[in-house]
Amino acid sequence: MSKTPEVGYFLNDEEAELVEMVESGTTPFVSELTPERRLEIEAMARATVIGDQEKILLSISKADMRNLKARAALEGVSYQTLINSILQKYLAE
Repeated sequence: MSKTPEVGYFLNDEEAELVEMVESGTTPFVSELTPERRLEIEAMARATVIGDQEKILLSISKADMRNLKARAALEGVSYQTLINSILQKYLAE
């Protein structure tokens, strides 16, 4: 019995295409992050770092986590920073 996971078993067509591009080195990732947006995200991240913090444990689907990490890469930030900025924006509304 092989313990090697079968890559692509649960992927939809779009996800499978993305895996293929990443593995072949032809990923067309281009950051859409403007300098203004980067400053905004950095400010939100700093606001979450200053003062008391509380660690949480959050369970999300693997697909959502992949998408979150991909979006964070496009934004040029870590996925934790992106989560914090999303929460800050939502709570500020």
